[in-house]
Amino acid sequence: MTKWARFVLPAFCLSALTGCLSDADELTPDPSAPVSLQIRLVAEQEGDLNDTRATEAGTDGEYMSDEICVLIVNCETQAVTKKFLPTDELQGDAAAQAGNLREWSSEAFTLRPGDYDVYAFANWSTADNTQLNSFVGVGVNVSLPELESNTGIDIRNIVLDDPASKLDFDNASISSRRFIPMSGYVEKVHVTAATRSIDVGLDRLVSKVRVQVDLSAFEGSDVKPRQLTFSNVADRIGLFRKQDAVQDIQRDKTYTVDLSDLQPVSGMSNVYLVPDFYVNATEGAGDQPFTVTLTTDQFGGTVYEASTQRTDMERNAILPINLTFNDYVPQLDMQAWLAPIGSFPVPVAVQWDDSYVVEVPEGCQFSFSADGLAGNGLENVTCQWTIPEEAQNVAAIETGSNGTTVKGHVTAQAGLQFPLQLYIQWDEGDRHYARTYPITVQVKDMFSFDWLNAPSVGYMRQLFPESVQILIKK
Repeated sequence: MTKWARFVLPAFCLSALTGCLSDADELTPDPSAPVSLQIRLVAEQEGDLNDTRATEAGTDGEYMSDEICVLIVNCETQAVTKKFLPTDELQGDAAAQAGNLREWSSEAFTLRPGDYDVYAFANWSTADNTQLNSFVGVGVNVSLPELESNTGIDIRNIVLDDPASKLDFDNASISSRRFIPMSGYVEKVHVTAATRSIDVGLDRLVSKVRVQVDLSAFEGSDVKPRQLTFSNVADRIGLFRKQDAVQDIQRDKTYTVDLSDLQPVSGMSNVYLVPDFYVNATEGAGDQPFTVTLTTDQFGGTVYEASTQRTDMERNAILPINLTFNDYVPQLDMQAWLAPIGSFPVPVAVQWDDSYVVEVPEGCQFSFSADGLAGNGLENVTCQWTIPEEAQNVAAIETGSNGTTVKGHVTAQAGLQFPLQLYIQWDEGDRHYARTYPITVQVKDMFSFDWLNAPSVGYMRQLFPESVQILIKK
């Protein structure tokens, strides 16, 4: 009996399995029947450009608001098959009102199997773009080719103008808040009977710059940062990644951060963390590096400038920059001459110290020449003098043909002062640097200066000749 059962039982099970398979075949859904699914939007984490593996969550205001729009477009007909615009339902959502909505899911909806393009964008009012606003208002069944033919609006060719400059997270008026424009595009999603969800990641159309200023090189001199600028950023950005239609981008945007109230990091008297700031993402816009300029209170406003190795910034990315400083000193040849009445000009000792304040005698002629920097391994050093307008009002000044020398004549009036600027550029390895040295010229009493050709012992020193009127008696 047991032996028989060993042979019959498998046969019985096989028969039962066959019956189950037959029932399953009868229950197999129609592959062309509509599918129930959801759309899920997720604001992507930001990536560190100096470490492509590192990401971090955004901060307050860096996510979606109540402005969300999703268009599902049939790849075959190029018509809008489904649209989501949940603005009304998100009016009472506190996270959405603060730009902190990290993800959003639609209610279940049906879609026939096939291939679809999915376009999603959020926070569009910040962009203030007419074409993007048009797609917020587009209806279901609208043909995108016909829309483009009739209006010239192509969702794949929309370009936003300087979105970073329009951000306003904390406006007291909720309706006036402007959060980071975001977009996502999923090409040719293949929907089948097994599809239950379509996930779309949204990218922020700006990059975030994070700067640390280390002034340890000036320890003991109490140098403080005053202003930072970040330049050579693109003026525009395409709505979606890898957008071919973005042309004629200008790398002319500069962002300025006031650091006058910035305090050093606790326990590190010479290290400052600049508050993060946003700039337009700069993608595929040439090989021009970004320029970082730091104005300090050193010597009345020395400006330090350097270029980054990076030439682009992806959307949704963070660019960390650590600013450190070298102590290169400009090589200057400063000369001044006085011309006593009836005599040739005589050189006098120009008084100059490390504070970049130059003292010259009243009524003198002067010549200041820049011969580069004191430092090893420097290449392509160039010097250029600049004469501010306020200097022209005090003295007759001109620069030489090569810009490395500035000459002038000051009036015979002690107590005057005027500014000059010396701009020096150089390369060190594969990095480019520049520095602007503010130089203040002070005009002092001529009798407080020494003659450079003072006579040796045994000779008498000639004083300034005087003109004395003698009255003739009648």
